Amino acid sequence: MELKDMRYIIAIAKNQNLTKAAEELFISQPALSLFLKSVEQKYNVRLFERQGKRFVTTSIGESFVRDAKNVLHLSNNLESKLISAQDDHNAKFTIGMVNARAIMFYAKILPAFGVKHQNIRVEVVEKYSDELLGILERGEVDMAIINNLPDENSNLNYVVLRHNESVLCISEKNPVCEKAIPLANRKYPWLDISLIKNDRFITAGASSNKRLMPSMNEILSKHGQYDNIPLKVSNILTAVPLAAGGYGHLYAFADPVIFVPDAKIKLFSIDDTPLQQEVVLAYRKDYYMPSCVADFIKILQENYPAN
Repeated sequence: MELKDMRYIIAIAKNQNLTKAAEELFISQPALSLFLKSVEQKYNVRLFERQGKRFVTTSIGESFVRDAKNVLHLSNNLESKLISAQDDHNAKFTIGMVNARAIMFYAKILPAFGVKHQNIRVEVVEKYSDELLGILERGEVDMAIINNLPDENSNLNYVVLRHNESVLCISEKNPVCEKAIPLANRKYPWLDISLIKNDRFITAGASSNKRLMPSMNEILSKHGQYDNIPLKVSNILTAVPLAAGGYGHLYAFADPVIFVPDAKIKLFSIDDTPLQQEVVLAYRKDYYMPSCVADFIKILQENYPAN
């Protein structure tokens, strides 16, 4: 079986639909259907259960997809080694991140890297936070910028890019901004949340940051604000303009809020102990790292915004 065949089956499993899988693979739906039928007949095995238009992996199909992803990841590593050994200028790598960070990446990190490595191909995959760890572990990207440190028992290495904390984001036009107090032990000015106790609130990340949202809601509830959250969105790029326009106050982590362009908001600390997390660049321990990628990580660490 060829690597191309594995990619076809993985695409079907991911999309659970032949038409969508065919579009992703840039082939016709009849051709993909014929391919799958041929494979199942050749090996006398059923990789997918047909549930209407959905194609759901059988137990053997699920096992095949898992192993096929590992084979493709190993193949990519071998290819990277050969390319690197021959000519480091021809290397390529993929990096996953949330969309707000991608804006900063394109504007600040990629140009800095391109000055030294003009011929290196860098592919950016934009996903929600809770999807990034999965695609990294499956080898669909070479590295990813994620929140929080990987588990000690995971197959990942990492470098810390910045320390992150929860903040309240308020439209810069709101007069309450003038009542914030700079404190020596706070990164952001402190604002007495009782001054806005009757205002509308927004939370972002209910689907993309499931582990942290309950803690955020607990903090707001402690200040009597939980009942004032009529809008929950999963995308920071949606939430920040709403806050900037005065629709409500956004409670979120400073990174990636700070990367949303032209965000006319100000950031404040509202709790004695803000929520903390690390923003890290993670990569698989078995990832073969060309010298240009090692250089990229150094440039990323040097240029990743601290505030």
